[in-house]
Amino acid sequence: MTQPLSRAPITSADVIAYSLLMALFIVRFFYIGSMELAPDEAYYWDWSRNLRFGYFDHPPMAAWFIYLSTCLFGDTLRGVKFMAVFSSLIAAGCSYRLACRFVAKTSSLLLFVIIANTVVLFGVGSLIATPDIPMVLFWSLGLVFAYKAILEGSRWSWTWLGLTIGLGLLSKYIFVLFVFSLLLFLLTYKGFRRKFPWKGLSGALALAFAVFLPNLVWNSRHGWTTILFQFHHGVAGANYTHFNFLGEYLSGQAGVLSLFPFLVLVWAFASEWRAIRSDPQKGFLAFFCLVPFFFFAITSLQKRVEANWAAPAYLSGLILIPILFEKLQRANNNLKRLCIAASAAVSTAALLLIMVHAQKPFLPLSPNIDPTMQVRGWRQWARDVVSVEKNIDPAMRLPLCGNRYQETALLAFYAPGHPRTLSLNLDARENDYTLVQKGIDATANGALLVLPTEGRELPPGINAYFTRSRRVGEVYRRWNEHILDSFGIFEVEKR
Repeated sequence: MTQPLSRAPITSADVIAYSLLMALFIVRFFYIGSMELAPDEAYYWDWSRNLRFGYFDHPPMAAWFIYLSTCLFGDTLRGVKFMAVFSSLIAAGCSYRLACRFVAKTSSLLLFVIIANTVVLFGVGSLIATPDIPMVLFWSLGLVFAYKAILEGSRWSWTWLGLTIGLGLLSKYIFVLFVFSLLLFLLTYKGFRRKFPWKGLSGALALAFAVFLPNLVWNSRHGWTTILFQFHHGVAGANYTHFNFLGEYLSGQAGVLSLFPFLVLVWAFASEWRAIRSDPQKGFLAFFCLVPFFFFAITSLQKRVEANWAAPAYLSGLILIPILFEKLQRANNNLKRLCIAASAAVSTAALLLIMVHAQKPFLPLSPNIDPTMQVRGWRQWARDVVSVEKNIDPAMRLPLCGNRYQETALLAFYAPGHPRTLSLNLDARENDYTLVQKGIDATANGALLVLPTEGRELPPGINAYFTRSRRVGEVYRRWNEHILDSFGIFEVEKR
């Protein structure tokens, strides 16, 4: 077992690192007040107005976090996003404390802080309120508690580990990969196989199950909705192999991690591979990285995998970079150290460009391929919808509906007074509005439907649902002179 570092005095590296993290937190806190919501963020915010132990798409933690945010800052942009920024601060602090158990030099630790907070995945991801935020937070905490329990012999850490695993599972079901990583790590190294920590591990898993149980009960009462959705959405795929999806996955990882840090991480794994096989400390980092990384690589052979799904892999994996950096420092290999430092500088510059562009677009990107356009124009779009609504239905008797959860949630957030909006889900995938509106016919007495379409009439598959429909207006989502989306507003009724 290693000597716990948590009792070590505060070092100059700690002071600088914590100061950097606090500075980042303050910058992010002010930055999020000027960002519009992404459609999914508005969707999760709408969940937070109806707190439950489960939702159609995910476990409940994202909604709970947003609820805490809105209790502090109201139903505002900062209110939705604050817990994302605060959780990222805590997760970064946990990752730093874990890194302190592997490297000691100030330069190595500061390199880690810079890389871990400027790669696109975490630099941009920390600004967006999604289920990944609490999952990353509890994964980071879990790494620290697992390390302390297994490698430092801290008995109380097993209890905290169990609580963390349970909360992680309430955040996102892929947190189960944390448990698989832990078990594979313990079974791989002889020292742990011979003296397996059955008591501590079983107690931790029992506590995790107790914390996670309310979501299982909720699922059992709702036809296992979330579990089945996540299985089909994230795991189940076609009966044949998609090597092109694997290529997309690998290139996606290089993209979200930033290309040069990704290449340096591969280099660090290659350099430390022999040590990983014999040293359980470094093996600890490797297993919690490789298990989720290869799980989604294998999954990508069957279906398309979103780039952010493997995010937890890098919470421990990136620590191998300062380990390599310190190794090269001992060998006086300044050229290679310079290459690693340059990768951190490039990822920092790239993040700054993205953040500035998100506020004041200057990069020569077409609106069709600019990802920042996903969060532009929704506020004015919602106001334009409400203007049409007031002209057609001054008493606001007709319920305001979207056909997809995205428009439905954005209308709920940006329309004055945050009205309760409905989602019809006609020719669209089911979502949490399906559960909330179960047994309710939103259009029985008429409704206003906002639909992304350029046609004068409803699409045939949707129009067939109604006995009466007429187009009453048209609105656009704009950015400067660009029209990003066209929407028709239809008065519909089904008798």
